[in-house]
Amino acid sequence: MAVPGVKMKEQKRKDMIASDSSLPKRATDRGNQAMTPLDPDYAARVQTSCSRQQAMTLLDAEMIEVLPA
Repeated sequence: MAVPGVKMKEQKRKDMIASDSSLPKRATDRGNQAMTPLDPDYAARVQTSCSRQQAMTLLDAEMIEVLPA
């Protein structure tokens, strides 16, 4: 079940971020300030936590990418 307007809002947010050159595009775009997560399995923990949230299911949201930040 898709919620009307959610994908459109997400695309607008992505477009705004893409047009702002002062923002890093990814966590790795910070030059020499590479982030090393304390937990090497952080991505799986974040994905599991997200999937347990009822609001995410209600919105039919999915996490596409998890990066250290």
